[in-house]
Amino acid sequence: MSKLEGKISITRPRGPEGDFIKIEIEDNNSHATFVSLTMTLEEFGLAITGLCARPVELDVRGLGVVGKIREQKGLVFSRKLTTGL
Repeated sequence: MSKLEGKISITRPRGPEGDFIKIEIEDNNSHATFVSLTMTLEEFGLAITGLCARPVELDVRGLGVVGKIREQKGLVFSRKLTTGL
């Protein structure tokens, strides 16, 4: 098992059916948010007070880039300017 560093974001957005909890996990290397889950306020409250294995809705994506290092390179192009004379 390999260990990665990342970030977790826990928010409380408001949807058409009321408030809910949204948790997202981002990999520091690739900056990919690869797990996003939503759950009711009640289920979140039960989960953080020790009642494990609560139901959530998962959106998993970008697993192919997790752990990879994102590189950004600047490119410089030169071109020959011609005058119409």
